Amino acid sequence: MTKRRDDLLSMTLQDLEGYANRGTVKRAQKELEKLGAQLGANQTLLSEDDAGNLAAHWPDGVVTQLEADQAFPHGRCTCPSTTTCRHLITLVLAYQEMCAEEHAESAVPVIWNPGEISDEQMEKTYSPAQIRKAKKWFQDGVLVELALSEKPLAIIETIGVAVRFLAPGDPRYVQSDGDDNLTAVAAVIAILAFRRLPPGQTAGYVSTCPRPPVEPDRLPSIGDLFVHLLQCGLSQLEPGLRDKLRRAAKTLHEHDWLWPASHCERLVEQIDRYHRRDGSFSPSQAIRHMGELLCRRRALASPALSAPEVVIRGGGPQRVKERTGKSRYIGLGCRMREDSDGVLAEVFLQSVDTGALVILEKRQKTSKEEAAPHSNHQIAQRMYMLQHPIHDYGKGQVLTSGAKLSLDNRMTFGRQTAVNPQSYQWSTLRQNLLMEDFDELLRRLASRLAGPFRSLKANENFYVLKVAGVANPRFDSASQCVRADLLDAKGASMALAFPYSTRGAEGAEALLQLLRMQSAQISYVAGAVTEHTHALMIEPISIVYSVNQQAMMLQPYIDASLPGIPATHALPAANRLALERSALSQLLEDLDQLLCDLLITGIRQAAPNAQCRWREITQQCETIGLHRLSQIMSRAIDWREDNAATTPSALLNLLIYLRLCK
Repeated sequence: MTKRRDDLLSMTLQDLEGYANRGTVKRAQKELEKLGAQLGANQTLLSEDDAGNLAAHWPDGVVTQLEADQAFPHGRCTCPSTTTCRHLITLVLAYQEMCAEEHAESAVPVIWNPGEISDEQMEKTYSPAQIRKAKKWFQDGVLVELALSEKPLAIIETIGVAVRFLAPGDPRYVQSDGDDNLTAVAAVIAILAFRRLPPGQTAGYVSTCPRPPVEPDRLPSIGDLFVHLLQCGLSQLEPGLRDKLRRAAKTLHEHDWLWPASHCERLVEQIDRYHRRDGSFSPSQAIRHMGELLCRRRALASPALSAPEVVIRGGGPQRVKERTGKSRYIGLGCRMREDSDGVLAEVFLQSVDTGALVILEKRQKTSKEEAAPHSNHQIAQRMYMLQHPIHDYGKGQVLTSGAKLSLDNRMTFGRQTAVNPQSYQWSTLRQNLLMEDFDELLRRLASRLAGPFRSLKANENFYVLKVAGVANPRFDSASQCVRADLLDAKGASMALAFPYSTRGAEGAEALLQLLRMQSAQISYVAGAVTEHTHALMIEPISIVYSVNQQAMMLQPYIDASLPGIPATHALPAANRLALERSALSQLLEDLDQLLCDLLITGIRQAAPNAQCRWREITQQCETIGLHRLSQIMSRAIDWREDNAATTPSALLNLLIYLRLCK
């Protein structure tokens, strides 16, 4: 009896698509079904000798052979194809069928650790040059996010490559976002990193990046710059303060403190936008960047961190850069955010070349005095970038040349940009983004840090989920959200929650109609995933479904109706008015708005009504039990008749407190 080929049995349809493409796999499935019907139940074209070598003689005269010690992509086939052909795919599918008939009980999938792969196995699979290169990169410094599962995943942040191990204990079956040579190097790095994962831990970070020897000289003075900025205000900016912030950002970059440097650069951008009267100026964003930089600095000063400090600091060797030449991006949906400064549209796209998730931003001012607020759909129709509506970027594919990418994966496209329709074949999306196993995703997110301490990269919590079913669609009046339960192929569930708003009412109704009437046709949900009461919750930014076997996309933030489906009123009329904000959220919003006003006018030149609002908010904090916040506010600014005395440490603590609350 020959030894069973567990490597072939572990190949899923998605794995096979990674070696070929979706069309080739579907064609192989259809041909196998056709051959099965012609030959009958007891006959097969597949043969296996005593040594375990497989061979198949196809009706078209093609012969496919796979030796016992060969990985299936390296099998021999007499067809003219120069890549993994449909005959090799059909051979694997036929072998799986043959084993399923011989063994009534299928193998139980198990979670395994690629760190158990031995050095001898690596040396047989990869070349000495690839192993030497991987070990050198590993010693120089890498940051790797790891997740154990049936098909373990390693995301090598410093290289920008995601590696998936497909067959337990077999290093030959590895797929990644890079070419063959980079895949081999990344696989060795991943194996070395998995060996450092603590026993009993199923997900987490491993870093070999050296820690900077000293804290940058300018870092302590940045807090003083923030205090001076709030005291003087943007309207009467202290001479040289902007240049001091810019020099501080440069120093932080030189010391490899990339995320704090990015916060300084963003703050300088907001200062420049204010002085040139740019409509995209957002004082709320300036307050956020100041608070987050201070949060990171305080965390890095702590002796005990729950993750490698390079995650909070940013940095490490950056070996692979985003292409600046011709490149293609797949639109994954558009989200609309409303704040005190207007409406911000964020389009999420994945690079076909590198697998990186990037964000395209567009801000538009809205009038608070408008009698009937414009809907998100109306606003999106008027938002254009390079002569293309923002709506089309979210649902299309973008071809561009000369694009610029910021450190946190925010994209600026060049003038040579075209937007074309896409077919929504999302099974081909890169592995760092596409998730089929909700439990694996839960383990990954559980190892990550909270809001102001995590990576600034755009792909931090954005995923595309392969959905097997939808249950319990409803509108929850208490939370004012459209809700449902998403199911994966194993039966694990994840909560879906889409917030209802006045501007987004049409999209919420379209989403509930889709969940109630076409739930069986939903195949993918893309959005921001967060942990919620020891489970997962996704805020959908796009949903891919089929109508008459044609794939469609709903972008609930900006669509007014379901593409391809007649509109119906999904929400009861009584539920169409959003509830008022809670006292806590309203207080924090008022405090944020007050700090925005003080950032513009300056504390020293604050109007009398600002002083009154400050005292009112301080009193409200006491009333609802936020005694610590009340104490911080009282110490931060002491309003007097002729001037305002500030306590710098308390003012900085207030920025930290507000950022943590967000």
